[in-house]
Amino acid sequence: MDKLLEMRKELDKIDEEIIRLYKERMKVCEEIGDYKAEIGKRVLDPDRENEKLRYVSNQVEGEFNKKGIRELFNLLMSLSREMQYQRIERK
Repeated sequence: MDKLLEMRKELDKIDEEIIRLYKERMKVCEEIGDYKAEIGKRVLDPDRENEKLRYVSNQVEGEFNKKGIRELFNLLMSLSREMQYQRIERK
C-alpha cells in the first residue's frame, strides 16, 4: 500500500503542474483573444487547430496515447475559444 500512496503523491505533483500550466495557457489565450478582437481576426482558426492536433499527435507513441492527446488538445482549444468568445462579447 505504501507504493500506491507514493505513486498517488507523484500523480498529485503532476496534477499540480498541469493546473499551473492550464492557468498559464488560458492567460495567454486571453491575450490572444484580445489581440484577435483588436485586429478583427476570427477566434476560430481551423487550420491552426488542425496543425496543432497533428503536431501533438506526433509527440506521443501508440494509438491510445495519440487519441488521448488529440482529445485533450481538442478540449483545451474548445475551452480557449469559449473564453475568447466570452471576452469579446463583454467588450
